[in-house]
Amino acid sequence: MNTNGKDVNGEERPRESRVWGLGPEDEEALRKLQAHFESLFPKTCPTCGRVYDSLLDYILNTERVGGAVSYDVELKAWQTNNPLGAVAMSNCSCGTTLAVTTQGVPLSDIHFFLDWVKRETERKKVTPKELLSAVRDEIRRRTLEAGGATTVERT
Repeated sequence: MNTNGKDVNGEERPRESRVWGLGPEDEEALRKLQAHFESLFPKTCPTCGRVYDSLLDYILNTERVGGAVSYDVELKAWQTNNPLGAVAMSNCSCGTTLAVTTQGVPLSDIHFFLDWVKRETERKKVTPKELLSAVRDEIRRRTLEAGGATTVERT
């Protein structure tokens, strides 16, 4: 487990207290995003054929690469009808980079997420990168907690 507060690229992870003060909209955003990411599994590595049966399996057995990125947020396309989406990448044990994305999320939910990111970054005085990193960390924490994982070898 990476315990120095940085991801594999050496990028700082935000402290939870700076980002979270979970309200009803935070919970709704996290619930919808986690449900979507869980629906992406099973997922197979195209190089080695390793099958990740669940989001929990994926979290436990891949190495996080960089921060989550929302291309729509980067472009400040808050009400786009043609979303580019968001992506979070991790490396399989064979070294292949795998991605989980927001592709397939209904447009109404994309608009909800984009509005939420805009509002929360302004309200909490954090960057979108910090908020998205905190979202990734929180979904990871909840997935590990729900799966009964207490020790993690990889991040």
